Amino acid sequence: MIPATHYSGRVAREYEAQRSGQWEWTAEHDAVARWLDGAPRGSTVLDAPVGTGRFLELYAERGLRCLGVDCSADMLAIAAAKNTGAAFLRADLRDSPFIPFSARAVCVRLANWLTPPELSSVLRLLSSRTREIVLGIATSPVCSVEVGGARTHVERMVLEDLETAQLSVERRDPVTLAREYTYAIWYLQRRDDVAG
Repeated sequence: MIPATHYSGRVAREYEAQRSGQWEWTAEHDAVARWLDGAPRGSTVLDAPVGTGRFLELYAERGLRCLGVDCSADMLAIAAAKNTGAAFLRADLRDSPFIPFSARAVCVRLANWLTPPELSSVLRLLSSRTREIVLGIATSPVCSVEVGGARTHVERMVLEDLETAQLSVERRDPVTLAREYTYAIWYLQRRDDVAG
């Protein structure tokens, strides 16, 4: 797990510039934009980690309220400077902070920094505080592997965690396909909302 202090100072200031040209960055943006198209105006989106606020403009364009959560003060300061009307909370989801209920949660670059037990705990927290989640996650079909300094999660374990958290997978859109792992956007829905 990379500590919150890693995303401070120059790293925070250069975060978007270093990543915005990557095709994964564009694929994530497009996936979140499509997913938000069905959100009712005025509904709330939890964005965790909000980072520098790369999706804030999408929320504002659609008339959505946003609560951005991140453990880095510098990343939150950059996001807040975008003046989109979003609210911000400095917190780490691993610590189970109180977060108000949101209709949807965007957690695109969260799971890859969590250990399997942390991911399980965070998914349970999110399931209790939101109805739908878009989650970016790297999974390996056979084993846990290191990818770019981050650990991917064994797909079977992720599916078990979703079961425990009462979440159903609506669909998965692959972003990166490699022999060792797949990075995909997972669209999740709380199971009681699926049944009802």
